Amino acid sequence: MKEFLRAYCLLVATSLRSAMQYRFSFVATTVGSGLIGLVDFLMLAAVLLRFKAIDGWNVYEVALLYGTSAAALGLFRTLGSQIYEFDAYLVNGELDSLLVRPWDPLFLLLARKFDAGRIGQPMHALIVTVLAAVHLVRSGALSPLAAALIPLCIVNGTLVYAGISIATATVGFWTTRIDDLQTITIYAPSTAAEYPLSILPGWLRGLLHTILPVALTNYLPLLYLLGKGAPWYILPVCLAATGFYLVLVWRFWQYGLRKYNSTGS
Repeated sequence: MKEFLRAYCLLVATSLRSAMQYRFSFVATTVGSGLIGLVDFLMLAAVLLRFKAIDGWNVYEVALLYGTSAAALGLFRTLGSQIYEFDAYLVNGELDSLLVRPWDPLFLLLARKFDAGRIGQPMHALIVTVLAAVHLVRSGALSPLAAALIPLCIVNGTLVYAGISIATATVGFWTTRIDDLQTITIYAPSTAAEYPLSILPGWLRGLLHTILPVALTNYLPLLYLLGKGAPWYILPVCLAATGFYLVLVWRFWQYGLRKYNSTGS
């Protein structure tokens, strides 16, 4: 594991140096990807400013939901971009070349490319998160200690999205194509996580708490941090649930890998 982390850090540094060789392109791509996300948030904020609140969550509290979810997803998409393109490995047979190497193909996929051009996505979300948290602390709705725990929520959320993405990629061992499935398992749940999950029907809330547990990324922790009725132990429960979910995803990945029959078979 230490060797993998050392190699991954070296890869990140190399990717950044490579991206900075074309500084204008890097800056334009980063700003552009950030602005796309910012426009989405501004549209959400415009609706909230008109109706004041969604199920008791005001615009700054929803901004915190949005920022933590978008930052977590953006970080994983930057750090593990090849998981999103896993069907290309299946269709083109590139996965076969990873199977003959000493490390698990999943680690090799995570370390294969650091997508520096996507840095703008988590950056804009982090800015929204910080601005919302500062306002809520000043208004007394969020304590400084609770605000200090928000980065932990983002890290936990990044792991949750990693688990969902890997589970989706694993389904590709049977279906080959996962583009449409990603819309259902990643993009739709991440959009739902930008709003209070209490506004959703019961069956959908259950799905987003278990099979696609985006509730662990922000909604459940913020119920406690914002004083909306959740007990203190919801935070360690969310962390433990994320760990358990990742173990299940890892076993599912290993099972799917054993069923892989190589391209053209």
